[in-house]
Amino acid sequence: MSHIKNTNAVIDEKVAALKLSAIKVGQIAAIAEDGEVISALNGLREAIEYSDPMGIPVTATLEADINFKIAEIGSAVENGDEKEIILKKINFAFNKLKERNETLRAMK
Repeated sequence: MSHIKNTNAVIDEKVAALKLSAIKVGQIAAIAEDGEVISALNGLREAIEYSDPMGIPVTATLEADINFKIAEIGSAVENGDEKEIILKKINFAFNKLKERNETLRAMK
């Protein structure tokens, strides 16, 4: 029975981590001022929400890259960086998420 509890805890942790990433992106979108940036952030948030939460060791680096880039995006929005810079960061995170999801599908 403890094995089942441990498995459920791992699943809950992975789901919570992905939800937290989506929440962070939503919070960044809420403080962004440019419509194009807001739209791109909402697209990234939605892509995260619909991603498989069950990452595997192979995707850990990609997931870390995504979370690091989300933090960078937040700082860029807060600092009022140029729109093009912010959009490049969002695109990078989106591409890393796409790569993560493709890797997961290939490994199943």
